[in-house]
Amino acid sequence: MPAGRAVSACLSRAGRAVAAVVTGLATVAAGPAAADTCGTNGVPPLKVLERRSPDYPDGARTVGLEGYVDVELTVLRDGRPGWVRVRRADPVGLFEQEALDAVYDWRFAPVLVGDGAVECTVATRVRFTLSDEVMPGPAGTDGPGRPLPTFPDTARALGLEGYVRVEYDVDLDGEVQNLAIVESIPRGAFDDSVKNALASWRYSAGTGPGRRASREFRFRLPAYPRPDATPQNTPSAYPDALCAQQVRGRVALDVELDADGRVTSARVASAEPRGTFEKEALRIATQLRRTPVRRAGIAVAGPGRVTLEFDPARHCGAGGEPARMPRGARAPRVGQARD
Repeated sequence: MPAGRAVSACLSRAGRAVAAVVTGLATVAAGPAAADTCGTNGVPPLKVLERRSPDYPDGARTVGLEGYVDVELTVLRDGRPGWVRVRRADPVGLFEQEALDAVYDWRFAPVLVGDGAVECTVATRVRFTLSDEVMPGPAGTDGPGRPLPTFPDTARALGLEGYVRVEYDVDLDGEVQNLAIVESIPRGAFDDSVKNALASWRYSAGTGPGRRASREFRFRLPAYPRPDATPQNTPSAYPDALCAQQVRGRVALDVELDADGRVTSARVASAEPRGTFEKEALRIATQLRRTPVRRAGIAVAGPGRVTLEFDPARHCGAGGEPARMPRGARAPRVGQARD
């Protein structure tokens, strides 16, 4: 499997898929004594031979916690990981061990430079995600006071399948606040169903996540075969001048996907802060791959919404140096949204 693609593993538990997802290999700024970064300075990019997804910690699954672990590793001359270190984790102390255990089992093709193999360094994010499956029929529940979304009649009539990923806060009274659609494929087909369901969600007062939470809802039609997991990626990139300033932000992109889930065009739908990350987000769009739109069980071209988060702790290396986005595919048509 080519480097930069995501790997996911899911298992069913009471209608919920529990997934640990590798979101893509990215270059990192290495220190002066470290090996060269894979894919830079004449070193070829990695070719993945085997990449096991981590186990999902039972404690985190039981209480509905999600998170991620950013790791950096050196790939030895024989393609095995050498040293592996955690660069960042959120939440801290929950997913790190499972991520490290999995990474040590990964295998890559030897990286050849000239007549011999070399060592190189790479970074990746391992994301731990809970995904709820929604099918036509009576709505299920996420727990007392938290009904799952319903499958829209219009989407069912068209044979549409897709997913919506949201982020939200839980206040002290257990109510959902500041709900945001982070990803939506096909764009808009299932958004209202998710919004309507979460508007009524109630956690027990004082027992909610107590932090920014994220959830994913996958809308499936049982008449069609379950699709294979689509490799997804989010290449790392960050404007050079902003690394030293430690500026954070996010950009929502309205994209068009082909039947393989690759972005063919993109425009900026919204950005925070405005005028800061839009150009970089459009550059990243040239490399994005997402789960494609599915109609009657067949992957087809269609619209999507993808939100990119710019986090200096993830994208900037040591000393405020930016991590570099890999070069490659021809750029799709991109442009700015017009209000």
